[in-house]
Amino acid sequence: DNIYASTPGLTTLKVLLTQAVQRQWPILLGDVSTAFLHAPMTTTYYVRPPKEYYPDDSVVWKLKKALYGLKDSPRVWQDYLANELEKLGGRRFKSDGNVYYFEKYETYLLVYVDDLMALGNKADTLLQEIQKVVSLKILQKLDVGTTGEFLGRKLRREHNRMILTNKHDYIDELLEYYGLTTAKIATTPYSNTNDTTLDDEPLGKEEARHYRSAVGKLVWLIPLRPDTTYSTKELTRQFSSPTTSGLRQLKHLLRYYKGTKDYEFCLEPRECNNKYTEVLGYVDSDWAGCTTTRRSTSGGTIMFLGTNILHYSRTQATIATSSGEAELYAIGTGTSELLALYNFIGELRLYRRIVLRILTDSTTAKSITTRFGGGKRSKHIQLKYLFIQDLVREGALQVQKVCTTKNLADVLTKGVSQETLLRHLEHLGVTKNYLPPLSPPPTSQLVTRSTQPSPNPHYP
Repeated sequence: DNIYASTPGLTTLKVLLTQAVQRQWPILLGDVSTAFLHAPMTTTYYVRPPKEYYPDDSVVWKLKKALYGLKDSPRVWQDYLANELEKLGGRRFKSDGNVYYFEKYETYLLVYVDDLMALGNKADTLLQEIQKVVSLKILQKLDVGTTGEFLGRKLRREHNRMILTNKHDYIDELLEYYGLTTAKIATTPYSNTNDTTLDDEPLGKEEARHYRSAVGKLVWLIPLRPDTTYSTKELTRQFSSPTTSGLRQLKHLLRYYKGTKDYEFCLEPRECNNKYTEVLGYVDSDWAGCTTTRRSTSGGTIMFLGTNILHYSRTQATIATSSGEAELYAIGTGTSELLALYNFIGELRLYRRIVLRILTDSTTAKSITTRFGGGKRSKHIQLKYLFIQDLVREGALQVQKVCTTKNLADVLTKGVSQETLLRHLEHLGVTKNYLPPLSPPPTSQLVTRSTQPSPNPHYP
């Protein structure tokens, strides 16, 4: 506990950037030089000075400032910066301790260790005040047409949207290592044709080490790649004991990445109402999708201001005995994510009312959430999933039915066809302007973004 220092998640960054684009806020990026050396130590440490100063080793120095390399330096720096920002009038968020709001400057500040992002009407004035406290260097102003970098992602601001991209280094290195630089491009991220029961043997020690390294790099990419989230999740399930079937799936995914390196994640808010906003959660499950453990997969995507803020794919911890039960578990996971996002958006204090809505294509699961308690066929369901019933009765959550073909979470629960993938891709935030021509389906099947509002309020 003494050395814990939090870092912001990409979901927090997406929410703030979406608000900045919608409200046309200025965005400034800054960097604190030698950040740890600003913070006074709260614990007594002694260090040995260089021997050229004291050759006889008879003197030790008492450490006054946080030194790089100490385990508790990040915590000491974070507490010091929080104290200084609060003196400037900053209100620290409880839902994410790395976000501050300065009412005097009408500006939000996102802190990632020594990197700062200010979003608001007087962002430049706020950073100038922070410069009086720490050695802050203002790197750039993220205007329309400019490119910056934050949280390891590249940001490009356009007139009515923000483009986020990953670096291509990971993919190029992996393609070269596995000899796939000239391989045929795959049109889907997951191969349903690989037979895991035949010729499935454990990988060698060296091969397994490279497998873990490759999958770890792919996990870093999925917050901006909803299309590869499920396939990467499946690869992580063999993290401890990789096999040849997992290696085949890894190579298939890399061949898909080879042809889609130019995919870009887009934050494009499509709503504008300062008094009311709606957060939608599309959820789905693949019942007993794992042929080995018979566990199901929960998938979901959270839409805020009409754009994808969060997507996930997770193997359910409990074995579901029916498809309805699996869908109920998916609703429970989606509700938890909605509530977490609700707390953060509420702390922004930009909306008087926030409506939470879960969209599912399961009539059975929807019916269970609107009842009270369990029934004959649902007595065994864990009580932690029935809290949804209380939220529905209190009016804090709405659960509605959505057509299966319009459920965005479908691509997050299983390997889907290219047609299904392309139908949902742009609605999940992947821009189509930069998609390479990889054996596309007929033009009639492509989804083109319309500038007119959708007639269906439950589907972008």
